[in-house]
Amino acid sequence: MSHKTTFTTGIALKEMATPSALSGYVPLYAKTDGKLHGLIGGAEEELAVVDRYYGEAFIYNNANPTEIETVDSVIALRQISEGLTDGFTFDAGSTGAITSYQDGTVPTTHTRVNDVAHGLSNNDIITIRGSSVAAYNGVQTVSSVSTDYFDIDTAWDVDGGASDWDQGASLTADVGAAGIYSAAWQMSTAPDAAANLTFMMYINTTPQTKSTAERKFPINDLGSTSSSCVLSITDGDLIWLSVQSDNSSDITNKHGEYNIRRL
Repeated sequence: MSHKTTFTTGIALKEMATPSALSGYVPLYAKTDGKLHGLIGGAEEELAVVDRYYGEAFIYNNANPTEIETVDSVIALRQISEGLTDGFTFDAGSTGAITSYQDGTVPTTHTRVNDVAHGLSNNDIITIRGSSVAAYNGVQTVSSVSTDYFDIDTAWDVDGGASDWDQGASLTADVGAAGIYSAAWQMSTAPDAAANLTFMMYINTTPQTKSTAERKFPINDLGSTSSSCVLSITDGDLIWLSVQSDNSSDITNKHGEYNIRRL
């Protein structure tokens, strides 16, 4: 005899800790992270939702150059638009002009960066280019924000002079999006001068070296570079794409895309 049960409000599973294994059975349960789990072969596994948690950002027919200024320094890429996302928040990034640097006050190991009405917030991640002090260039985390200045966690040296900062276009993992992801990117680039370009993905301030791809471009060439990898992402992580050049001339990323998809 068969039995049929109709649920009019769905099946509600009470959130619980990992239960004990049951011989010959696969327990299914909800944990306090709001995700469905199962004990499969005695090991706890999260049950993935098909086609859930992904992020995409792209460039199409862009004519605005990416300014390099500093040879072999990491530059966060902008001029990027939001694609399809689920579980990720896109931010287009921003840029600003630095007028000068001075000794930071709290803590004393910081350097103060002066930029009127910069619009940044504490813990924002930026890259700096064009400073005469090499240590100021590259990836930095913003702190001690005031309207017209912010600090970077780099020891004070001397005033690095007029320079620039970039906050890259990024995807931020929302609450519940943590997991293992397939990541891929592609970029069609035209440099203003012959250059060796290296592209790489970052998670927060950590370079994902396994995502690196490098290409040597002759002047006026339009060529494509791409790479893929697997990333471990946690809630709140910031994912962005960078470029480094062995030439200080500008480049133009005309078409491109990067995406992440939970496995």
